[in-house]
Formats: sequence, structure tokens, C-alpha cells
Amino acid sequence: MKQSYNIDKPEFLIKINSSDSFVDKLEYARVAANILRRYANAEVIICGSEKDKAVELSCSVNGDTALAQKSLYVLCSLVSSKMRETMLKTGKSTNISVLVQPNYLSEYNDIDCVSLIKNNRKFNLSRLGGTND
Repeated sequence: MKQSYNIDKPEFLIKINSSDSFVDKLEYARVAANILRRYANAEVIICGSEKDKAVELSCSVNGDTALAQKSLYVLCSLVSSKMRETMLKTGKSTNISVLVQPNYLSEYNDIDCVSLIKNNRKFNLSRLGGTND
């Protein structure tokens, strides 16, 4: 089900661009969503379509739109960079970039919890310098 957030908060669509598999994109989205919730106090919904191999983050965050957009981009880029470094250590190459668009909602439905759990690759947040939670 598509959702909309509080209209007082800027909304953003984070498009995940990669030739990686749908499962790898989902794992990136899961980690990025957790980072955005923790460090940007963002409300985040993972959206996408396995058929289209598309994964996006729809989010809302308090504050100035321009500053929030830059902050979301920096946090998502950090996750991408750290994920790339970690995956290279296991012999797998990954390359994920993002586009953060203000005032857009995803055209895709929310990805259900069952799909997220089923495709969880257990990328460890502690590898990003965070905590083990």
C-alpha cells in the first residue's frame, strides 16, 4: 500500500541505481533505511518491484528541504561506499548510487516485511561504524 507522510515534513524519493541483483538492492535499502532512521530521524518505507528489479526508499524528514536532501544523499552514499568495501573483501563487486529527489513519492508499492526478511543478507551495521543493534 502506498503511503504519504505528514505534509509539514519534506518528502523524498531515493532512487537506488545499480546493476546489482534485486536482492542486493534490497539489502542496501534495508541498511540505508536503518541508517536514515537512526541518524536523520527519517520515516522510511522501502518500495519496489521484483519484476522491474527496482528498489526505492520513500522517506520524510524534519527540517529544511535543501539541507535534508544533502544529508540524505551523504548518508546513503556512506552506506554505498561501506557496502562496496565490505563486499570487495568477500570477493564480490557492488556499485550502488542514489538520486535523492524532493517532493516525489515512489510509483511502486511497499515491499512487505516477509520479502525483506526472506532476502536479508545480514550486512552488519557495525561495519559502518555504528552499533551492533
